[in-house]
Amino acid sequence: MQFKLGLLFCFLASASAWSTTFRLFTRNNRNSYQVIDRNNPSSLTSSNFNPSRDTKFITHGWRQSGSSPFVIDMKNAFLDYSDYNVIAVDWEGGASNVVYFPAASNVYTVGSEVNQFVRFLNSQVGYSYGRVHLIGFSLGAQVSGEAGRLNNAIARITGLDPASPDFEGKGNNQKLDASDAQFVDVIHTDGGAFIGGRGYGTWDPNGHVDFYPNGGKSQPGCGSAKRDVDIDGDKGCDHGRAPEYFTESIKTSCKFNACPCPHGSTCTCSSGYNRMGFHATKSPSGTFYLTTNSASPFCQS
Repeated sequence: MQFKLGLLFCFLASASAWSTTFRLFTRNNRNSYQVIDRNNPSSLTSSNFNPSRDTKFITHGWRQSGSSPFVIDMKNAFLDYSDYNVIAVDWEGGASNVVYFPAASNVYTVGSEVNQFVRFLNSQVGYSYGRVHLIGFSLGAQVSGEAGRLNNAIARITGLDPASPDFEGKGNNQKLDASDAQFVDVIHTDGGAFIGGRGYGTWDPNGHVDFYPNGGKSQPGCGSAKRDVDIDGDKGCDHGRAPEYFTESIKTSCKFNACPCPHGSTCTCSSGYNRMGFHATKSPSGTFYLTTNSASPFCQS
């Protein structure tokens, strides 16, 4: 018992021995990031950051890092699409705890650091909050929500299956919601009760626009054996579909058309579409349904 308690103490104590880093990628350095440190303004002025371009922040989730495959894939898709400033928010030390809940509690610290970094860009080079788009997966979506709660002048937050445990049912000041940015869009792929390893993502609507592909609870091509508590890499199949859908939406001309529909329902429509993913818009707002293929390419229309 003492050994187990000692291990638990080590897991909990390790949460404070880490830092958040901001890794910049542009078309001029798409394969090797530049670290920008808000305590060192010269790291910004000597970097390839361009204040005249939009900035995409990508924030990972539990047991992931700024080098996780979905981050790299999404970064590459953005840079193929346009010459953005793409910043991978790396908080691996705070997210790597094998116990989920200490990692979840670090969301508020990381969110505050993202907010401070965005304000640093504004103070140093007059960077407009209207050019900021925060994209977060799982706990990274909750990080983005906290950053937006502290500065809701941010243009857009995209929540990719926002983490449910310790957040679902909480007040808006403790989770991602529509007040956190000028536009908040959310993709739900693994919603439902967090029981028996199911439902890692939130079920309730969190944004101005909420998409529930295939009903929002389970995704085609993801059998029950693929629903794994270790969501690092591709193991959390239903949960991990959200960043895959979003990345594909950047790269494809297929529109990911979604019908207005009460969440939990199946709907068809001939108008009133919104587009799930990168090309989503604030209007029409509400909840939307669509179906996808079981493997890439996922988009059907």
